Amino acid sequence: ITLAGDAAVKRGYVYFTEAAKLPATDLATLELLWNHYSDGKFGYTVQKNVWRLQKGDFEKFCGKLGWNIADADSGLDRKRRWFGNSEFIYDLSAPKGHLPLTSALRGTQLLKALLNHAVWDSDWQRDLKKKKKQNLVDRRHLEPEEVLSRVAVVSGDVLRGF
Repeated sequence: ITLAGDAAVKRGYVYFTEAAKLPATDLATLELLWNHYSDGKFGYTVQKNVWRLQKGDFEKFCGKLGWNIADADSGLDRKRRWFGNSEFIYDLSAPKGHLPLTSALRGTQLLKALLNHAVWDSDWQRDLKKKKKQNLVDRRHLEPEEVLSRVAVVSGDVLRGF
């Protein structure tokens, strides 16, 4: 939400029309962190590939990502809940692409806009690999607090107040 600006922070969510304006460097940095710390299992580019393989079918997409669960009472499939006691899986046992989570409570347009952001069609990986080689992100040597502090530096201090 912070990346979308003060208005998004104030209202507590991002409009799908704001997604294309999210800074490419910041999204790419966050993607690198998702990819790096999940060994390539999580991130928007992982989700984009699943979306493509499911031919843009949101229900199939949710099924592949493990965003659906059988309801305890009815046995029917429903979306996992992330309010109250979240039903999502926040570790590497989750299905490929399970994270990051993007709310679809107001529809799927925000998710689609994020998956279609121009950064994913650029050389973001090459550019950020150079930064990685400069030891800006190395999970063997950094504590989580240090990673966040370095991400803040790399991404123009966008995580202030995160």
